[in-house]
Amino acid sequence: MCDTQPVILLVACKPSAHLLLEMFLLSKGFQVFTARSVNSASLQLRALKPDVIILDGCEIGDACREIVKRLKRLSSVPVLVFRNAASASCGPAEADGDLAYPVNIADLSAQLAHTLEHWSPGLNKGAGHRG
Repeated sequence: MCDTQPVILLVACKPSAHLLLEMFLLSKGFQVFTARSVNSASLQLRALKPDVIILDGCEIGDACREIVKRLKRLSSVPVLVFRNAASASCGPAEADGDLAYPVNIADLSAQLAHTLEHWSPGLNKGAGHRG
């Protein structure tokens, strides 16, 4: 792995729902940038070139699927979805990963490691892909 910290774009669909998740990611050495809306995330995608997008706090269902599809149309960056444990999954066709609240730190760490290993080849080869 190269010296560059992985960049995560955290799309927070609900105010303050993302704060604990953001603190955890920062403590693990990730660079975390937060978008408060899908429109903001769309703009930040081009500038940040994140390694992973985490969609946090969105209501699961058709709206969530549309948000993930929109983000995937804009970028090939993997999208992980955090959902309430009682909600149905966003579905593998829409999201690259699916995690449930309450947060299981081991599951989150494993999902991020897997995603970075399989979806961010430039980062893992030491070349980086941010300009």
